[in-house]
Amino acid sequence: MSRNTHLAYQLLRTPHSLYNTDAMFSRLWNHSDDTNSDDTSDACDAEDARDARDDNEREDPNDAEKEDLHRLQQIISVFQKLMVSAAGVVDIAVDAYNSYTQAHYDKEPYHTSALSGIAWVNELLAGHPERVRCELGVHRHVFIVLLNVLRESSIDDSKNVMLEEQLAIFLYACVTGLSVCHLGEQFQRSNDTISKYVLP
Repeated sequence: MSRNTHLAYQLLRTPHSLYNTDAMFSRLWNHSDDTNSDDTSDACDAEDARDARDDNEREDPNDAEKEDLHRLQQIISVFQKLMVSAAGVVDIAVDAYNSYTQAHYDKEPYHTSALSGIAWVNELLAGHPERVRCELGVHRHVFIVLLNVLRESSIDDSKNVMLEEQLAIFLYACVTGLSVCHLGEQFQRSNDTISKYVLP
């Protein structure tokens, strides 16, 4: 039973002497106004919600396009930054490769003296006898004897180094005690070549 029906039922059952009629009808009227006010408020709220939903549905399509365009621009910007970083890495790799190839394939000659090792030995042998003894530790005739002994022992010229120069490298290392690097500078030979005739 609703509140209005309940109040009307009480009004009919209650003697007139026990209640104030005006007060009873005032209560009924006020309750009816409150109910109508609540209904009106609920209807307004529902209408506002429906209007808001309709506004969202009628949203300008240009706004969606602008948002998509902004996102696309952000993606393009990130991609451009990645491309710049990749290009930097490629440049570094190319520089490293060029440095490596230049060091290993485009070698600059190290020994460029006009006087080669064998030319220096021939100069010693053709010069003052004491000069040979000073530089190699033996007189010229001793040097020649040593050459003959080596040849009799089946030791001869190598592909790139004559036997005279081989013997001179060994004797010069014994007299001076220089390192392989310094011997290579004196005879204009690589360290590997010098090592063959100095180290046992």
